Amino acid sequence: MLLYQNFDLTGLYTIAFQLLGDFWMLMGLLVLAFSPMLYLALGAYFSITRPLTDKAITRVMISINIASQVVAVVGCFTGKLPYVKVWENIILYPTS
Repeated sequence: MLLYQNFDLTGLYTIAFQLLGDFWMLMGLLVLAFSPMLYLALGAYFSITRPLTDKAITRVMISINIASQVVAVVGCFTGKLPYVKVWENIILYPTS
C-alpha cells in the first residue's frame, strides 16, 4: 500500500511538472514523494525486525528523525527553487 501511494504522488507531481515545466520543482517533489522509502532503507540498515535494546531503539529513532527532516528540507527547498526564480524575475525585470 505504501509503494502504491508513492506512485500516486509521483503521477500527481508529474502532472504539476508538465503544467509548470520546471525541472527542479519535479526533483523536489520526487524527493518528497519517495521519502517514505527512507524508512525502509533505515529499517533494513538497523535490522529493526529483531529485538532491540532501549539504547538501540533510541539510536534508530534519532537516526530516522534526522534523516526524515533532512529529506523534507531538501525536498522543500529544491521544489521551491522555481518560485524563487519567478519572483526574482518579477522584481528584477518589471513589465511596467
